[in-house]
Amino acid sequence: MKRAILSIACVLIGLSAFAQFGTPLKMRLTAGDTAVNTTPAAKIITASAGYNAIGIQPVITKVSGTVAGKAYLLWSLDKVNYIKTDSITLTNVTTNTAIWTKQTTPAGYYKVQVVGTGTMSAILSVWYTLRKSITQ
Repeated sequence: MKRAILSIACVLIGLSAFAQFGTPLKMRLTAGDTAVNTTPAAKIITASAGYNAIGIQPVITKVSGTVAGKAYLLWSLDKVNYIKTDSITLTNVTTNTAIWTKQTTPAGYYKVQVVGTGTMSAILSVWYTLRKSITQ
């Protein structure tokens, strides 16, 4: 009986430790995820309470044309007014990507936005992970 209780306790401790290291998630592709010419594409991540770090990786994949422009990371408290925090310049390669990390996630919403220039078509995919501090 003691072994069973000890085994269950070990499993629960292991699961709670694993929960602090979130598995990266890929946001589902939907209509509007393709930046065409100067028409932007965007994805919004909601960071709920209890997390104090976030990692975001935009992956911009060339479909056609000459890829150029920028990918931005913006954040907001109200999901209406966004502030740019980071960006990458897009070049004419098959895949453009970066990894952005933020500590003590003060914003509730993070938007990844791709704005193209010229004649191009590129698909925006976003991977992200939310993490809890292991020092708490």
